[in-house]
Amino acid sequence: MPYALLSMIWTSVAFYLVTVLSGLHFWGNDSFLRSHIASALTATVLLLFAHTMVMFYFIGTGKKIKEFTATWDEATQNSFRQRIILQKRKLFPHMTMICIFIVVVFVLGGALSANLISKTTHGWFALGIFVYTIHVSVLETIHLFKNIDLITEVNQISRERELARRA
Repeated sequence: MPYALLSMIWTSVAFYLVTVLSGLHFWGNDSFLRSHIASALTATVLLLFAHTMVMFYFIGTGKKIKEFTATWDEATQNSFRQRIILQKRKLFPHMTMICIFIVVVFVLGGALSANLISKTTHGWFALGIFVYTIHVSVLETIHLFKNIDLITEVNQISRERELARRA
């Protein structure tokens, strides 16, 4: 599952890059607006879906680890709980903010189409959010691998406890 999430995250970042490049008229075609709007809608949906799925993954795995370790000694339980909480504290504010910013940049694109803001405002905001998207995606990647290690550690301790119990 985490590898599918990683694929989804980085695919959506690639779509956002295509959107930014089409907004900068990188390809120089006359139908740039139509392709820019289509790629913006695709990138927005994919980015929102990817980031929220990662959030749900962390919520779900954290809950399962807590349930799985419920019968273990208090010190071990607290150790795993603190590690889960630390991961969420580092990640969730960024994932929440990037979802909000992605929607804002999409809405600003609509405001640009209605001539309510300038191209410069939308462009700079989109570029800034692209950089922040890369930052959040790297954080998610790092923490997904840390979460894999955490789950592996729980499984290893569980196996050791089961062997000790049988002996």
